[in-house]
Amino acid sequence: MAKEESNIVAKAVSEVMNFFKKYSPKTFDLINNDLRKKNEIVEITKQTVLEETNIAQELSKNPAEGDLKKRLEKYLPKNRITQIENGFVPATSQSHVSNEIESHYAQKKFNTNQAIKAPNMIRIASIVVEAVLFVLQCVGVSTEASETTINTTVLIILPVVESSITVQKAVGALEAANAGGSKWEIAKTIFKLIIATKSTGIIWVIIKSLCSNMGWWDWAKTVTVVTTTIIATFAPGGIALIAKIALGLNSTYNFIQTSSGSVKGDDRPRVVPAHLREVSEVSVIENRPKYTTSTT
Repeated sequence: MAKEESNIVAKAVSEVMNFFKKYSPKTFDLINNDLRKKNEIVEITKQTVLEETNIAQELSKNPAEGDLKKRLEKYLPKNRITQIENGFVPATSQSHVSNEIESHYAQKKFNTNQAIKAPNMIRIASIVVEAVLFVLQCVGVSTEASETTINTTVLIILPVVESSITVQKAVGALEAANAGGSKWEIAKTIFKLIIATKSTGIIWVIIKSLCSNMGWWDWAKTVTVVTTTIIATFAPGGIALIAKIALGLNSTYNFIQTSSGSVKGDDRPRVVPAHLREVSEVSVIENRPKYTTSTT
């Protein structure tokens, strides 16, 4: 492993452990006191860094050109490619507001301006949750959540979404790109939305909520993969993660379209993808491959 990659691994491991120490002391203690678990966290970090580095090197020239799937297949196994392409099936029925969210807002007293903004905030929060679900699939984490879990997650992040201009602008940029941009441009805006959720802390709230049925170790590995991916992909402009997102968009274009009601002048909130409504299991893809540093 090159020095630069080793530095990224060290930074990622440090950030992961600091995260656990601050937000989940019990998880921190369980890992820190178990050398085998601690070494596995380091190994997961190494493999994720190498994956991001190899793909970034492959795409360093003309990233949006050529057969993206074939370029990614050099570094991702077939099951990962399939997961990215099929991990988020477009919704098949009309968007709706759940009873839980309707009830939540029915109990709040709004002034006129707040009443106008409320449906838009629900829609934005729903897009953010779905975007995180989608990106988790792209990085090798399989997450499936029930309608209740997703609705609960939307409600949990609503206060932050309502107060975060950064997240609101990121969702607006996604909608604008979707209105006329290429898949690569849309993927870039999704990447920037994920960065916005990290800077505000929303992404960890979402993951914790969606992964509430996970055992502590699966959850720890999920946090490790997501944290390392963001750190490793950030330096080269997010190119590796953007490429995975762009590949996923081949089968998820309607996810963006139906999530963004404003695309067709429909302001109804988007809450739950139809394919997730009957599912409650959450799991992590275990068979992430071993990588070696690319020499190309």
